[in-house]
Order: sequence, then C-alpha cells, then structure tokens
Amino acid sequence: MRTLFGNDDVRIGFVMLFACREGSDCTQCDADCRRITARARVFTTDAEGKTYGQLVPGVPSQSLHGPDDRVFLTGIRQTGAFRTNVGLLNASEQAETTLRLRLHDASGERGVYEQRLPPLAFVQGSVAAMFPGFTGEGWIAIESGSMAPFLAFASMIDNASNDPVYLESQVEGAR
Repeated sequence: MRTLFGNDDVRIGFVMLFACREGSDCTQCDADCRRITARARVFTTDAEGKTYGQLVPGVPSQSLHGPDDRVFLTGIRQTGAFRTNVGLLNASEQAETTLRLRLHDASGERGVYEQRLPPLAFVQGSVAAMFPGFTGEGWIAIESGSMAPFLAFASMIDNASNDPVYLESQVEGAR
C-alpha cells in the first residue's frame, strides 16, 4: 500500500493500493486483484462533534484515464449556493504529466487551466482559483499531455451546510 500526503499539517491525501501474488508479474491484473475493493468516507467534524462528508468509491486501475480518453467532469457549480473543487492524480510511478482543463458553460469555453503533475502526485483546487471570475454552472473537459494514467474528480459543496457531493469523471463513449 502506498499513501500519498501533501502538507504534514493537513490531513489530505490519496491512497493507492497495489496488490499481486508474491513472485508474480505485478504489471498485469489477474482475476484475484479484481476482487479488491476500496472506498473512503471523506468527512469533517464540526464544533459539536457531528460529521458531514461524502463517500468516494475506489477506482480500479483499468478505470484510470489515458491520453486517448475524452474525459469530462459534469455538474460544476460556482454560485452563491455552491462551490466546486477539482482533484487530479497522476497514477504513473515514473512519468510526469500535464493535464489541461477546459471549462465550458452554455455560452462556450470560459477558460483553460494547466496542472503539471510529477509521478504519483495529487492536487486538489477550487474552480474559483483555477478559473478566476467564473460563476455559474458548467463542465470541464480534461486532456492529458503524456502517456501517464490519471484520475480526475470533483466535489460540489453546498455553501450553506458545507455538505459535499462526489462527482466522478466521465469518459466519452464509455459503457
């Protein structure tokens, strides 16, 4: 198991699990490794000891995105009632990548943001910081600058309750 954390003062991170039989070729997933399941409940505890948060499903390695995938995050909201954060992970142990995010709304493309990610790097940022001045609802198209597998997701957060909703990335043409 490999755990990746950002700043030591912040409890934010990403967990990557690698599993295979001892002495076997761990580059290919066999029937046994497909039985591994993971998920996380990401939450915050308020001053009264109550928690709010979201369930984040595990993503099998065969579901990571590649350079030929047309990847989208839908349900992006940056309004008085909601805000959205975007998470990006480079799942390669060796290759760096640059992800290009293109924000769209009903009137067309609203902005472009690029994020360089070293091997096994994870970042999370707000739509407000990535696309300054954007308000409204939209979607993000994501392009990869390398062969490195990557993952993208978003959390839409209710500004009144701080309750988040996990938004899984979609791939055009995926069944």
